[in-house]
Formats: sequence, C-alpha cells, structure tokens
Amino acid sequence: MAKIRSKQLADFVTSYTLGTAATDILNAAAVSTEISTAVGGITTSANGSIDSLETQISGAISAYTSADTSIVSRVTSVESINLVQSTAISTAVVNDAAHDASIDSLETLTGTLATKTSVDTRVSTVESVNVIQSTAISTAVANDAAHDASIDSLETLTGTLATKTSVDTRVSTEESTRLAADNSIAANLSTELVARSSADASIVTAYTSADGSLTTRVSTEESTRTAADSSLTSRVSAAESTQVADNTSLNTRVGVVESVNVVQGSAITSLELAIMEDFEMIAEDKTGIVAAPLAPTVYTLANSIQDNNENLVQVYVNGVKVKCTVASGTSATVVADYAIDATDVVTFWYQKA
Repeated sequence: MAKIRSKQLADFVTSYTLGTAATDILNAAAVSTEISTAVGGITTSANGSIDSLETQISGAISAYTSADTSIVSRVTSVESINLVQSTAISTAVVNDAAHDASIDSLETLTGTLATKTSVDTRVSTVESVNVIQSTAISTAVANDAAHDASIDSLETLTGTLATKTSVDTRVSTEESTRLAADNSIAANLSTELVARSSADASIVTAYTSADGSLTTRVSTEESTRTAADSSLTSRVSAAESTQVADNTSLNTRVGVVESVNVVQGSAITSLELAIMEDFEMIAEDKTGIVAAPLAPTVYTLANSIQDNNENLVQVYVNGVKVKCTVASGTSATVVADYAIDATDVVTFWYQKA
C-alpha cells in the first residue's frame, strides 16, 4: 500500500509541473499555502502512522491482505481523479502559452498600455511563489521517499494489523484532504483564467482606444497639412504672379531709363564737345594790315587752327563779322566786303589745335 501511495504522490508531482503552470495562477500564494498545509498534514499523518505500525507490526499481514483490496480500489479512484486533473492542468498550460504569446505580441506594439506594468508585476509575483512551491514540493518528495523506505521495511514483516481501521480512516481522510486541495487548485486556476481573460480584454480595449485616437489625430493632421499646403500654394502662386508683373513693369521702366540714358549720353557728348570747343577757343587781335574790298588777306595767328577748318574761325573787323575762307596751320585768309585800314582792329576767335 505504501508503494501505491508513494507512486500516486510521485505521479501527481510529475504531472503537476508548477514551474509551467505558475504563470497562469494569479493567486498562487493561496495555492502555495494549501500545498504546504497538505504536505504538513501528510507528513504528520505518515509519521504517526509509522510509529503506530512499528508497535503493532506482528499481526499486520493477514489484516493487511483484506485491507489492500479496498485501498487499491480507492487509490485507483484517486489516480483517475489525478489523470483528469493532469489533463485540465495541461490544457491550462497550453491556454496560458497562447495567452502569453498574445500578451507578448501586444507588449511589442508602440504606444503606452496602462496594464503592462500590472502584468509584469503579476508575472513576477507568480514566479516568486513558484520558487517557494518548488521548494515545498521537493521537500515533500524527499519526505515521501523516506516514508516509502520505512513502509517497505514494515511490509516485509509478518503479523496481524490491529490498526486496519485506523489506516482506512487516515487514507479516507487523506483522500478527502487531497480532493479538497484539488478542488481549491481547480477553483484558483479557474479564477486566474477568468482574470487573465479580463486582463487580455482590457489590454485589447486599451490598445484599440489608443489606435483609434492615433488614427483620429493623424487624420486631423493630414487635413490640416492639406489645407496649409493649399494655402501656401495659393500664396506662392500669387507671389509669382505679382513678381512677374513687377518684373514686366521694372523691365519697361528700365528700358525707358536706358533710352533716356542714350539720349542723355548723346546730349552730354555734344555738350562736352561744345564745352571743349569753348574751352579751346582763342581770341587774337590784329592791326596794321591794309586790304582792299573782297581781296583775300592772309593773317598769321599765334596757334594752329583745329583740323584746318575755316568754320572754326570767326573774324570781326571793328566788331563787324567778316568771312574766313581758308584755314591752314596758323594762317587764316579773310575776305571783307569793304576795305580794311591799318588802324582797323581785326579780331580772330578760333579753336586752336
């Protein structure tokens, strides 16, 4: 019987891998307390049973044979229950893996999820409790191995078990305790699954809300940008039109100014020539020369005449203008309609070379 109980406990510990299931249990602290209580009860009960068996071992064999059938039947029932629980836990582990993948996917998205810190804290708490539970289960396995060794030594002895009823009672009590613990674990696991589903829904809601807000803001920004671009395009087009008109007007005005400059340049050139001519004009008076009317008379001047041009020589006899017919070097030929006496003043106004 001890071997069967040991195998039952070992199978349960092997199938119920808390290292995997811990992430699914939000209230793992309560589960840890229940497991610790169950282990303590098993240890206390087993120690008392061993002490009682060691004092009454002489008649154990005959009574043990009839009790064994009942115990095997009940152990079989417990194993069946354990199989159902193991299947449920495996299913919960698979669901938890899917939940974890969903949460990991959500946590990689951009934005601020209000529940991220809460999920991290809960996972950290479960991981801490998992360490405590693993230690408690390791201790229970070690104690169970010691109990197996003690019970195996007792099973080799012959005698009559007078305490069969006591063993049955304690096994029944253990079954009840185990069933209550299993029900508590199932209830806590169900609570965690509900809480995880609620948390997932909350995360999805928060993400959906954030995504909707972002979409609205992006749409608003696009509308604002479109309006601003249209306004800027209109203003640039208006500025370009104004610039073209201004350029046309400026080109026209520049053309007018350039034309005026050409006219002014010509006038300035003429004025400069006139000024230069006036600046280079020389006046000389000649007397003592006698000339008959219409007789060409040559006068020698102090300076050469510009370009030998007679038109640049003006001659006056006593203030009356007469004609210069020839200019050559310093010589100027004068023809008067009247006679010129020696006392007459002949004035030359000419442009020197």
